[in-house]
Amino acid sequence: MMNQPFFIRDDRRLVRLNLAEIMILKSEDNYLRFLAKDYSYQVRATMEKTLSQLPEGLFVRIHRSFAVSLNYLEEIGKEKDLVVVGGVPLALSKQFYPELISRLNIIGGDKEAGKKAG
Repeated sequence: MMNQPFFIRDDRRLVRLNLAEIMILKSEDNYLRFLAKDYSYQVRATMEKTLSQLPEGLFVRIHRSFAVSLNYLEEIGKEKDLVVVGGVPLALSKQFYPELISRLNIIGGDKEAGKKAG
């Protein structure tokens, strides 16, 4: 489904959306903003409806207002309340943390794996 083109309405025209460039989906009231590194689009849509239309597994919800592309996820904070996506720090809700972690390939399974020896 990733090869299938997606279009959004922008000022009475249809614009092709390159999902590979989208880092963040941000919910703003009744609107959803697609954020890429160099541009953004805003459409009248809900987060829930949009995520159901996009390819499964590409985006993961991290907060009631945010979903992120796993391709741009850089870091999850020590306190499990923050993620960094494309250089942008975003809030991570505790309710969405388990789903996020379940979608990652994590090397080093114990808590001590990331600490330096010595």
